[in-house]
Amino acid sequence: MLCLLIIWIIVIFSFSSQSGTTSGNISGKLAKEVNSVIIDDYEYKTEIEKEVIDSKTNYLIRKTAHFSEYAILGLLLYLTLSFIKNRFILYGLSLFGGILNAIIDEYHQTFISGRSGAIKDVIIDSLGVLTMLLVIFAITLIKNKLIKNKEV
Repeated sequence: MLCLLIIWIIVIFSFSSQSGTTSGNISGKLAKEVNSVIIDDYEYKTEIEKEVIDSKTNYLIRKTAHFSEYAILGLLLYLTLSFIKNRFILYGLSLFGGILNAIIDEYHQTFISGRSGAIKDVIIDSLGVLTMLLVIFAITLIKNKLIKNKEV
Protein backbone atom coordinates (compact mmCIF):
# COMPACT_ATOMS: atom_id res chain seq x y z
CA MET A 1 0.00 0.00 0.00
CA LEU A 2 2.90 2.33 0.69
CA CYS A 3 3.93 2.09 -2.98
CA LEU A 4 0.45 3.16 -4.12
CA LEU A 5 0.51 6.05 -1.66
CA ILE A 6 3.88 7.25 -2.95
CA ILE A 7 2.76 6.90 -6.57
CA TRP A 8 -0.40 8.92 -5.81
CA ILE A 9 1.59 11.69 -4.11
CA ILE A 10 3.80 11.82 -7.21
CA VAL A 11 0.69 12.02 -9.42
CA ILE A 12 -0.60 14.96 -7.37
CA PHE A 13 2.84 16.60 -7.51
CA SER A 14 2.98 16.13 -11.30
CA PHE A 15 -0.44 17.78 -11.75
CA SER A 16 0.78 20.69 -9.64
CA SER A 17 3.97 20.93 -11.66
CA GLN A 18 2.07 21.77 -14.85
CA SER A 19 2.22 25.43 -15.82
CA GLY A 20 -0.91 27.47 -15.33
CA THR A 21 -1.40 27.55 -19.10
CA THR A 22 -1.09 23.78 -19.52
CA SER A 23 -3.35 23.04 -16.57
CA GLY A 24 -5.90 25.62 -17.69
CA ASN A 25 -5.92 24.30 -21.26
CA ILE A 26 -6.56 20.73 -20.09
CA SER A 27 -9.45 21.62 -17.80
CA GLY A 28 -10.72 24.21 -20.29
CA LYS A 29 -10.99 21.62 -23.07
CA LEU A 30 -12.76 19.26 -20.68
CA ALA A 31 -15.19 22.04 -19.69
CA LYS A 32 -16.07 22.67 -23.35
CA GLU A 33 -16.63 18.95 -23.93
CA VAL A 34 -18.80 18.60 -20.83
CA ASN A 35 -20.85 21.66 -21.72
CA SER A 36 -21.40 20.51 -25.31
CA VAL A 37 -22.87 17.28 -23.92
CA ILE A 38 -24.94 18.54 -20.98
CA ILE A 39 -26.24 21.84 -22.36
CA ASP A 40 -28.77 21.24 -25.13
CA ASP A 41 -28.32 24.49 -27.05
CA TYR A 42 -24.62 25.03 -26.26
CA GLU A 43 -23.65 25.06 -29.93
CA TYR A 44 -26.07 27.95 -30.60
CA LYS A 45 -24.75 30.18 -27.83
CA THR A 46 -22.59 33.18 -28.65
CA GLU A 47 -18.86 32.93 -28.02
CA ILE A 48 -19.20 35.26 -25.03
CA GLU A 49 -21.98 33.11 -23.54
CA LYS A 50 -19.86 30.00 -24.10
CA GLU A 51 -16.86 31.62 -22.40
CA VAL A 52 -18.94 32.46 -19.32
CA ILE A 53 -20.42 28.95 -19.14
CA ASP A 54 -17.05 27.30 -19.83
CA SER A 55 -15.35 29.40 -17.17
CA LYS A 56 -17.87 28.32 -14.51
CA THR A 57 -17.64 24.68 -15.55
CA ASN A 58 -13.84 24.88 -15.66
CA TYR A 59 -13.80 26.21 -12.09
CA LEU A 60 -16.10 23.40 -10.94
CA ILE A 61 -13.96 20.77 -12.70
CA ARG A 62 -10.76 22.11 -11.15
CA LYS A 63 -12.15 22.18 -7.61
CA THR A 64 -13.78 18.77 -8.01
CA ALA A 65 -10.41 17.43 -9.17
CA HIS A 66 -8.76 18.86 -6.03
CA PHE A 67 -11.40 17.28 -3.80
CA SER A 68 -11.28 13.92 -5.58
CA GLU A 69 -7.51 13.51 -5.75
CA TYR A 70 -7.28 14.24 -2.04
CA ALA A 71 -10.17 11.90 -1.20
CA ILE A 72 -8.12 9.18 -2.89
CA LEU A 73 -5.07 10.33 -0.93
CA GLY A 74 -7.12 10.05 2.29
CA LEU A 75 -8.05 6.47 1.44
CA LEU A 76 -4.45 5.54 0.63
CA LEU A 77 -3.16 7.18 3.81
CA TYR A 78 -5.73 5.29 5.87
CA LEU A 79 -4.92 1.96 4.24
CA THR A 80 -1.17 2.53 4.53
CA LEU A 81 -1.46 3.41 8.22
CA SER A 82 -4.08 0.76 9.03
CA PHE A 83 -1.51 -1.21 11.01
CA ILE A 84 -2.11 1.39 13.75
CA LYS A 85 -4.66 -0.20 16.08
CA ASN A 86 -5.70 2.99 17.88
CA ARG A 87 -8.44 4.30 15.58
CA PHE A 88 -8.21 7.87 16.89
CA ILE A 89 -4.50 7.99 16.04
CA LEU A 90 -5.09 6.25 12.69
CA TYR A 91 -7.72 8.75 11.57
CA GLY A 92 -5.79 11.67 13.03
CA LEU A 93 -2.54 10.78 11.28
CA SER A 94 -4.37 10.14 8.00
CA LEU A 95 -6.04 13.55 8.20
CA PHE A 96 -2.82 15.26 9.25
CA GLY A 97 -0.89 13.62 6.40
CA GLY A 98 -3.47 14.74 3.86
CA ILE A 99 -3.56 18.31 5.13
CA LEU A 100 0.24 18.47 5.28
CA ASN A 101 0.47 17.23 1.69
CA ALA A 102 -2.10 19.84 0.61
CA ILE A 103 -0.11 22.64 2.26
CA ILE A 104 3.18 21.47 0.74
CA ASP A 105 1.53 21.05 -2.67
CA GLU A 106 0.05 24.55 -2.66
CA TYR A 107 3.40 26.00 -1.55
CA HIS A 108 5.09 24.07 -4.37
CA GLN A 109 2.69 25.70 -6.86
CA THR A 110 3.98 29.16 -5.93
CA PHE A 111 7.17 28.24 -7.82
CA ILE A 112 5.36 27.14 -11.00
CA SER A 113 4.76 29.56 -13.89
CA GLY A 114 1.18 30.79 -13.96
CA ARG A 115 0.25 29.00 -10.74
CA SER A 116 -0.25 30.20 -7.19
CA GLY A 117 -0.83 28.62 -3.83
CA ALA A 118 -4.35 29.13 -2.53
CA ILE A 119 -5.65 28.59 0.98
CA LYS A 120 -9.09 27.74 -0.45
CA ASP A 121 -7.46 24.85 -2.34
CA VAL A 122 -5.88 23.58 0.88
CA ILE A 123 -9.35 23.69 2.44
CA ILE A 124 -10.93 21.85 -0.53
CA ASP A 125 -8.12 19.27 -0.46
CA SER A 126 -8.51 18.81 3.28
CA LEU A 127 -12.27 18.38 2.91
CA GLY A 128 -11.60 15.66 0.34
CA VAL A 129 -9.42 13.79 2.84
CA LEU A 130 -11.88 14.36 5.69
CA THR A 131 -14.86 13.23 3.63
CA MET A 132 -13.14 10.00 2.65
CA LEU A 133 -12.17 9.32 6.26
CA LEU A 134 -15.78 9.92 7.34
CA VAL A 135 -16.99 7.51 4.65
CA ILE A 136 -14.49 4.89 5.87
CA PHE A 137 -15.62 5.48 9.46
CA ALA A 138 -19.30 5.10 8.49
CA ILE A 139 -18.62 1.92 6.52
CA THR A 140 -16.66 0.51 9.46
CA LEU A 141 -19.52 1.28 11.86
CA ILE A 142 -22.08 -0.34 9.57
CA LYS A 143 -19.87 -3.38 9.01
CA ASN A 144 -19.29 -3.81 12.75
CA LYS A 145 -23.01 -3.45 13.45
CA LEU A 146 -23.86 -6.07 10.83
CA ILE A 147 -21.28 -8.47 12.27
CA LYS A 148 -22.59 -7.87 15.78
CA ASN A 149 -26.19 -8.48 14.67
CA LYS A 150 -25.18 -11.64 12.86
CA GLU A 151 -23.61 -13.03 16.04
CA VAL A 152 -26.81 -12.52 18.02
